[in-house]
Amino acid sequence: MVADYAGPSELVDRNTGIRVPFTDKQSVVEGMRRAIVEIIRAPDELDRLGAAARERVREKLTWEAKAKQTIAIYDALRAGEKNLAALSHS
Repeated sequence: MVADYAGPSELVDRNTGIRVPFTDKQSVVEGMRRAIVEIIRAPDELDRLGAAARERVREKLTWEAKAKQTIAIYDALRAGEKNLAALSHS
């Protein structure tokens, strides 16, 4: 669970965690409260989120994954590719 504001919220999506809307202190407090209530009602959801988050880390955030992404970018640049946006999803 993260406040949906920069930093950690950029690493979490609806499949890998819970983003809590952030406009002011009260919105975070209320959002965290609601998220905790939902977790209490459906604790198995944490297992699903956790498994998806671990898989995302393995695929995208390990040193090996980052190295592969860097190599893909260099290869695309050497090939003259101008649009590298698709590489951020691979």
